Amino acid sequence: MSVDESFPKSERLTKKSEFEEIYGRGTRYSHRFFTLFVMDNVEGPRKIGFTVGKRVGIAVVRNRVKRLMRETYRRNRSRFKSNIRAVVVGRPGCGELRGEEFSKELAELFRTGGMTVG
Repeated sequence: MSVDESFPKSERLTKKSEFEEIYGRGTRYSHRFFTLFVMDNVEGPRKIGFTVGKRVGIAVVRNRVKRLMRETYRRNRSRFKSNIRAVVVGRPGCGELRGEEFSKELAELFRTGGMTVG
């Protein structure tokens, strides 16, 4: 039996207004490589968005960082609470992390932000 590791569109933040609401009303958790904004106890499905500013690096680096963020979320999706909205922001230096180290740092931030169950 295989675990569903998809990242359906219904769980993605897509509108600027959704991002702005979470930035404004959410709780902020800072980490060396990432910043996490979380709104807890929200109606509707769980949603998450990922952003990376130009200070992180050139487009290739920023796109790689976003891809790794999505992959980390996707692989751990079953551990997340169902009533949250969140935005993960990549900070300068996160583009230098590699594979397992990247996932470990981001997973630590998810735990700190209270996004995971258990």
